[in-house]
Formats: sequence, C-alpha cells, structure tokens
Amino acid sequence: MHIMQHHRISLLQISRLSGYAYSSLKRWRSRMRRGYPVIEVPGPKKTGSVDMAELSLEIDSLQHRKKRSLGSGALHRRHGAKLSRRNLNALIGNARRERLHRQQAHSHRICWSCANLAWAIDDTKLSSARGWIHTIRDLASRFTLAPITGPLAHGEQIAGHLEDLFRVHGAPLVLKRDNGSNLNHDAINQLLGDWLVIPLNSPAAYPQYNGAIENAQRDWDRQLPDKADYMDLRCSLAAHDVNHRPRRILNGRTPCAVFNGRDKLKLNRRQRKEAIEEIKELTLELIDRFGHNSARAWRTAVQSWLHMNHLITIRKPKNCYPVF
Repeated sequence: MHIMQHHRISLLQISRLSGYAYSSLKRWRSRMRRGYPVIEVPGPKKTGSVDMAELSLEIDSLQHRKKRSLGSGALHRRHGAKLSRRNLNALIGNARRERLHRQQAHSHRICWSCANLAWAIDDTKLSSARGWIHTIRDLASRFTLAPITGPLAHGEQIAGHLEDLFRVHGAPLVLKRDNGSNLNHDAINQLLGDWLVIPLNSPAAYPQYNGAIENAQRDWDRQLPDKADYMDLRCSLAAHDVNHRPRRILNGRTPCAVFNGRDKLKLNRRQRKEAIEEIKELTLELIDRFGHNSARAWRTAVQSWLHMNHLITIRKPKNCYPVF
C-alpha cells in the first residue's frame, strides 16, 4: 500500500514487477484494509482418519441447491478435527455437481403442439388477506382461464367451474393436477369421465412436474395487491392483462390469440375413447413388462401416446457435461 501511494503505481504493475499473482495481491490488500493478518496462520493439524463411506452418505443427505448445500456448516463441525474445511467443501461441491448432472441427464421439457390439448389446475394461498386462488391454465397457449377466488375451493365447486369452462371453450384432452384431495374429488373424476378427459397427476412431492401452473401462480402474487376486496374483479383484470401480452415463446403472439386460434384441438367422443383405450393398454403393458406401479405407468403411457401421435415434443438438454 505504501509503495502504491508513494510511487503512484497500480496493483497490476506491482504484480508484473514482483512476480506475485494479481489475485494474491488483491487478497492481501483486502486483508490489510480489514485489519487481518496478510498471511493467514494455518490451523491445527488434523488428527485421525475419516470414514469416507460414512462421510459420503452424510454429504448425499445434505439439501443440495444449485450453488450451495444446506447443512455443510454442521457437517464441518462434526468432522472439523479430522478434515479441513477446504477439503470438505471440495467433496460437497463434487457431490452437488454430480447430482446436478444426473438431474440434467434425466430432465426434459414437454412442448405441447396446440391449444386446448392440456390444461393444468392448482390451488395457491397468496396471503391470509387475499385468500386462495384456484388457477387454470392452457399449457400450449399460456392462456389463463377464469379462476376461483376466496376460501379453498372444494371438489364440487371445482367440478362445477370446470364444467362451465368445458361448455364455453371445449374440454381439453389432458388435465394435469397434483394429488390434493379437492383436486381428486369424486365429483371431478366423474366430470372427467363424462367428458372423456385424461387425468394426469403429478408424482408425489415433485411440483416441477406441473411447473407451468407454478409459474402462473407466481404471476398472481406479482400482479395482485395486498388488498382483499374485489378479488374476483382484480383477478379478472390481471388475467386479461396476462392473456393479452405478447409472448416471445409464442412468436410474439398473445395467449388469447393462440388459445382462440384455428389450431385449437378438436376431438370427437369416438377419438377420445380410442385414445383412452390405447393408453390403458399401454399402461398394462408397462406394469407387466417393467413392474411399474399404476400411477407411474399411467404417466408414462400418457406421455408416450401423446409423443407417438405428434401432440407433444420432448426436448432434452443439448449439453450434459460429465463430472470428472
């Protein structure tokens, strides 16, 4: 610092003259400004050996996020006497990257070919003041249909609302939902059976399977104010704004134009019955050949049938880098 002030030269010039790395000089200067020793004193030597098999199990049990792993501090406190923090962080980082690589290798994105092919439904509670919103969205066009507001909607209420929407817009071929009791009510199942709509439930504790509806619910949270009055009107205005906003993923068109366009899916009852029968046969084949449980076999059969009939496109990551 004294040399820089006296001779008026930069830290980069000092790095070139002294041969020290520029990053090291920046780190030392930062320590000096904060009153820390320029060269850190190494900690006590580690004694004993670590059971790597047990440590690997503990690392795998951490909550790995994209850039950090929750619980690593507590893990270091348990093994700090035998393993340095730097080495432990390296092991945790490798485990986190390996898990991310596995997720990318098995992940894929579903692109729906036309409007009214699949709807997604879900409930979300915005706050105690604003209450619950039951959201319905067409997956191909991103068109948000009229929601239900107020207290948590029960099964009969959702079934009646869906039937009104079916009569106005036509029933979709597929309805995606989670495993909530009100969304799997007998009244809803009866309605789907009467209109020949294929139910598609998300796997347990895996909301990413129905991620499009999760994004729609975040739109409500961003657009609706904290006031609780006139929620029906506020939701209608917010849905109108979202539905008439051009989207880049729709090639500059609005969700309303795509949902009400000429490419909207239209199937008669005979075609719907044939689709359901073929999916049921494929489900039984998956159970017999691979031992899938009925829920997993049904999801796989629905996806396979849609893909074989060119109703969806499956996009996988272009680059999956190996973990060395």
